Amino acid sequence: MVLDRLNPMRKNISSLSVDEIIWDWNIKNFTRLPERPGEFITSPHFTVGNNREIWALKLYPRGEFEDNIDYVSLYLQLVSAEKLGITVKFQLSMLKFDEVLQSKIINTKFANFLSVGCEKFASRSHLERSCQYDDSLVIVCRIKVTSPGALINRSLAFDGQKYRLCNDFGGLLSSHEFTDVVLIAEKTRFPAHKVVLSARSPVFAAMFKHKEMRENVENEVTIQNIRPIVVKAMLEFIYRGEVAGIENLANDLLAAADR
Repeated sequence: MVLDRLNPMRKNISSLSVDEIIWDWNIKNFTRLPERPGEFITSPHFTVGNNREIWALKLYPRGEFEDNIDYVSLYLQLVSAEKLGITVKFQLSMLKFDEVLQSKIINTKFANFLSVGCEKFASRSHLERSCQYDDSLVIVCRIKVTSPGALINRSLAFDGQKYRLCNDFGGLLSSHEFTDVVLIAEKTRFPAHKVVLSARSPVFAAMFKHKEMRENVENEVTIQNIRPIVVKAMLEFIYRGEVAGIENLANDLLAAADR
């Protein structure tokens, strides 16, 4: 039993990677492009990071449908992929001499090989006026891709003793046993242990080292301008080394750390 407790344990950990690129497509002779609705041109293919998905842009100079004839239609197309269900956030922009003529941001999931974009992306007449000088413009696609394959479970060996230690300290925080100091935020009181706070935070260590400080004499630390939920999360991190739902409190925790 003792040997089993000391054996390294294994834990599944999910990591998520997101790749992002900015793709420029130079359009020349804009006013000479196909004139009928439904006719389109396609950009060269491109990829994002190390992902195997192949993408392209589709431009309908006179709109995709008859009722879009006074507009330009612009789409991002998934040309090929090993798996579908790809989560994408992308921004399509049209530029002329670094001036943004039109821009749209879209969040979507590609469940099939379709094109996603805008039927009425920009006014045809507006673009023609902007292109009078040299009949050209630039289409910019800023794309951020999260593919299903990016979420991977992998087994990592870790020290069982360290794992139990974190659990034990977490239990100490929850039970309030042997506490000798109280943190106060907006009248909410959080019992804690000076030795743990000092070991994990140089700010608390300096505070409790000086016996004459009010916080050390009264065994109370008032934390100003920090919400109780953030103080609770801070203590969870100090004792357990992790915080549930940290993504929702990240900015507040950083602010607390600066104090």
